[in-house]
Amino acid sequence: DVQLEIPPDLAAGVEADPQAKANFGHVSSSQKKMFAWWIISAKRPETRAQRILRCLDMIRTGEKFDINWRVGGGKESADKPPRG
Repeated sequence: DVQLEIPPDLAAGVEADPQAKANFGHVSSSQKKMFAWWIISAKRPETRAQRILRCLDMIRTGEKFDINWRVGGGKESADKPPRG
C-alpha cells in the first residue's frame, strides 16, 4: 500500500488554519492526492503558494476537484481547478 505524502507547506497551512484542520480529516484520500499533485506540479514558487492558498480554501469549504478535470484540457487552466 502506497503512503500518501502531503506536501509540507500544505500540511503547515492546514495546521495553521483551524477550519481547514477541522475539515481535513474528512477529505477523501483521492482528493488529498489531487491536492498534493496539483501543488507539487507547480513550476514556480509563486504558483505553488497560490495553489496552496486555493487548496486551503477548498478544504475549508468542502469544495472538490471535478473528477473529469485534466491539465491542459477544456477551458480550465492548471492554476484554477474547476468548481464542482
